[in-house]
Amino acid sequence: MYVSCSYVCLCVRSCIFVCVCFWQTQVYLKDSWVPTLRSSIKTCLDAVSKGWYNMEESNSEVYQESKLKKLMNLIKFAMQVQ
Repeated sequence: MYVSCSYVCLCVRSCIFVCVCFWQTQVYLKDSWVPTLRSSIKTCLDAVSKGWYNMEESNSEVYQESKLKKLMNLIKFAMQVQ
């Protein structure tokens, strides 16, 4: 099967474009989106009294049973679906 040089060049350029787009997306998610999401969640939960949504919880057993863990799991699953 004969493959033209222009086709190969086009494929290489497409691969480079995809890699650059992936890298730019990764940088955006790491540097901008995650901190913004973290800040938004913290701001919303700061308005709620301490207890089940205690962001400063250090006891793992308490966290495992908390509503905060359930909320974080819900957020994680919602982001995976998007």
